[in-house]
Amino acid sequence: MLVIDGWFDKEAWKDGYTLVQLKDFGKIKIVRTSYSWSKGITSIHQTHWIITGDGKGIKHVLDTQKQALYEKNRSLKIMESNGFMAKAIKSPLIGRYRYIGVRS
Repeated sequence: MLVIDGWFDKEAWKDGYTLVQLKDFGKIKIVRTSYSWSKGITSIHQTHWIITGDGKGIKHVLDTQKQALYEKNRSLKIMESNGFMAKAIKSPLIGRYRYIGVRS
């Protein structure tokens, strides 16, 4: 059995999506801000992490993720072409599917 929490599918992806979050863990403070866009079928999600409070000043971490945006049926066909009986169910993560594959 194979279970994949998929990335956003093509229909759910939103270019220009922004997010800002602040987490306060007592001494440690973390700010996360992100921006998303696409080029062709490639989604690009860039996140900046600002971390402070550890006595070492401010740390900045940049994380850029690039992943293909496929429609649900294409993802299922890829699994099936690799020998899986595949199905997709709605993921608890908004705008995504959970893919389940079984080989006999």
